Formats: sequence, structure tokens, C-alpha cells
Amino acid sequence: GRLIAHSLNQEGIAADFVRTIDESRVCIAAVDPANHTQTEINESGPAVKPQEIDALFSCLNRLLSEHRFRFIVLSGSLPPGIPDEIYAELIDIAAKAGVRSVLDASGDALKLGAARKPWMIKPNAFELATLLDVDVSESNEVAKACRPILGTGVAVVGVTLGRKGAVCCTNEGAYVATAPEISFISAVGSGDSWLATFLWAFEEDLGFAEATRLATGAGAANAAVYGAGFITKREIFDCAERVQLTSLP
Repeated sequence: GRLIAHSLNQEGIAADFVRTIDESRVCIAAVDPANHTQTEINESGPAVKPQEIDALFSCLNRLLSEHRFRFIVLSGSLPPGIPDEIYAELIDIAAKAGVRSVLDASGDALKLGAARKPWMIKPNAFELATLLDVDVSESNEVAKACRPILGTGVAVVGVTLGRKGAVCCTNEGAYVATAPEISFISAVGSGDSWLATFLWAFEEDLGFAEATRLATGAGAANAAVYGAGFITKREIFDCAERVQLTSLP
């Protein structure tokens, strides 16, 4: 974990980690630029012990008491030893502190977490289909499938569709963003770039529609470079200008 903390420090990103006894996992993405394919080799992660989970809850409670946050983002697959209910429990903790939760997960962790009414969930098309046990691939199907989720108390459902773009569904309506054509290199980190930009735009009071457009531009810009998140604000805005945005009732 020291390598991760050191790398964040070099980029000027504040970090407050709960350390595990076992080593942090390594994920490798092998990109073939000739055939435009990508192979991911992801370790499952270290086995997390009960006392380390308790330390995570304590750490979050401390951070929520010491700082004022607008959002807490809960994302990623769960390593061995972590119960599927952990995201649901973290959402409850954030809610008691008056902080909006954003859930980006899959499988049972997504299903259990979504039931606790986070402010936003951000599945991809496959994760949404698994969550609702439906087959969705087109944007209008995605928008229709999101209606039951919004009825449970979730305010925003952002569904990324890879090179097709994304759909953002709210109680006000749905926004469909068609991604621009790019010279594809790697999709690693594109979903995270989408979500980070969406929350930044919403924090800037740009509204759901503009947040969806900019976020889709960020996902496309990230897919056109090697590495995850190595993109500039200018590149995001340039790609976003070529995003086609439509509104559904």
C-alpha cells in the first residue's frame, strides 16, 4: 500500500488509508494498439481481516466528523473477507452525517447498497442488467429500466455504455449522451473518469444534462490515452463538444 500512497502524494492528492496486513493487489491492462483490444489481468486483492474492517468504519466516522463533504464515492469490487453488505453499511453512516453517497459497484454489493437509497448509483449496462435481471443494451431500454430504481429513493442513475456513451436518469427525466468518435486505446479508468467529472460538474451547479455531457466527454478522452485519468480539462471539454445529447421525458 505504500506505493499507492506515495504515488498519490506525488500528485498532491490527500489520502487517509486503513492499512491491511497483506499486500495491495496489482491490476494489469495489456493493450494491443494494432488490433485495438485490451486484456485485463486483475488480482482479487488481499484477504481483509475483521479488525481491518472495523478500522475502516472508524476511519470513515472520523473523517466525516473532521471535514465537510458533499459526496462520498463507494466504488470497486470487494476483496476477500469483505461482506457484500459493507457498501450498504457505509451508505448508512454517510446518511447520518448528511453526506450524499454515490455507489459504483456490481453484483450483490450493488444490489444491497442500492436498497439503502444512495443519492446516485453508476452501473454499466451489464451491471444494470444484473441488478434488475433484465436485458438492456440500447439507451431507451436503459432509461425505461431505471424507472423502478428511481422510485425507491435513489435520485440519480448514471449508466455508462462504453463506446456508445451514457444515460443519466433522474426524476426530472433522462439524458442520453452519444460518445464522440475517438482513436481508441484503452478503456481502463473511463468509468471512473466519467463519474468524477459528473460529480465535479454537478458541484459546479451545471445541472444533470451538462454534467452528463461533460462526463461522457471525459470517458471518451480517457479511452483515447494510455493509463487511467491521464487527461486534461481541455481534452475533456474538447471531447464533450462532440458529444450528442438528447433528452427523454
